[in-house]
Amino acid sequence: MNDFTFAVQGITLKLAEDGRCIVARIMHGGMIHRQATLHVGDEIKEINGTPVANQTVAQLQRMLREARGSVTFKIVPSYRSAPPPCEITLFT
Repeated sequence: MNDFTFAVQGITLKLAEDGRCIVARIMHGGMIHRQATLHVGDEIKEINGTPVANQTVAQLQRMLREARGSVTFKIVPSYRSAPPPCEITLFT
């Protein structure tokens, strides 16, 4: 698995072997930690409406780096057996 950090928001994402993008770590005191909107194990399906499945680490880093204003994640929460996707918007 490849891990990369989205430092501005305070999360580390990892790419699973099957191409899924998973929240690997939430940094204490970061924006995501303070908002309690994402959790370790959540699957990121989209970033600002762009699917993330099978993207490379470089593509995801560029997508996050180039985001302006708010960043919207469509996620599948990790704590349910058959979770419905949801969207989270972060204002920077």
